[in-house]
Amino acid sequence: MKIFAPLTRIEEVRPLSDAGADAFYCGLNLSLDNEIFISNRRPWKRANFDNIENLLKANDIAKKKGKEIQFALNEHFYSSDQMKVILRLVEELLNNGINSFIVADLNLILKLRKFKNLKLVGSTGLHVFNSNTIEFYKKLGIREFIFPRQLTIKERYNLIRKFPDISFESFIKNVGCFNIDGLCYFAHGIWDKEQPMSMCEKRRKNIAIQKG
Repeated sequence: MKIFAPLTRIEEVRPLSDAGADAFYCGLNLSLDNEIFISNRRPWKRANFDNIENLLKANDIAKKKGKEIQFALNEHFYSSDQMKVILRLVEELLNNGINSFIVADLNLILKLRKFKNLKLVGSTGLHVFNSNTIEFYKKLGIREFIFPRQLTIKERYNLIRKFPDISFESFIKNVGCFNIDGLCYFAHGIWDKEQPMSMCEKRRKNIAIQKG
C-alpha cells in the first residue's frame, strides 16, 4: 500500500515524507493569453504550484527521497488552445523527470499516447464503476486508476481481484462531495457573492440542512 499526499509548495515535501507519504500528486497554475487556467479539477490558485520552477524543485527533493510525483491533468476537457499549452508542459515535465500524469479527458489521453516513458493514471473523472470501463482504458494504456468515491468497499475489492495487473487508488477523505466526479459539471471556482463558499459547497450545505 502507498499513501499519496497533495503538494502545493516546495516546503511540504520533507515534512509530508517524514510523516509517511510514499508519493505525491499536484497541479499547476498555467497561463494562456495573460489569463490563468488550472491544470486540474482544483481551480483555486492556492491548491496548485504557482510556477513550474518550484514544481521541479519539489520533484528533485521528492526523487532524492525515493518518492513519485503524479501530475494532475484531470479536467474533464480542455479547449484547443489549452491543449497546446498542456502538451508543451507535458514534454517539459517529461524532460525533467516527471512522467506520471492523472488524466480524465479522452482527447488528452489519445494525444498523450505519442509520448514515450509516460505513465497514465485514470482520474476519478473517468468514473470507473465496472470492469468494462477498465478494459476500455487498458487498451489506451492506462494501468492505474483512482476509484470514484461512490464505489463500496466490496465493489472495489471485486475490481482489484479481477485486475491483478492494475494498480488502484482510493480517497480517504475528499471534501464530502455528493456528486459523481466524471459526470459533474459544477463550477468549483464560481463563488456565491453573498456567502464565502463555492456554488458546489453551497449545494452540499443546503442538502445537509434539508437532511437535518
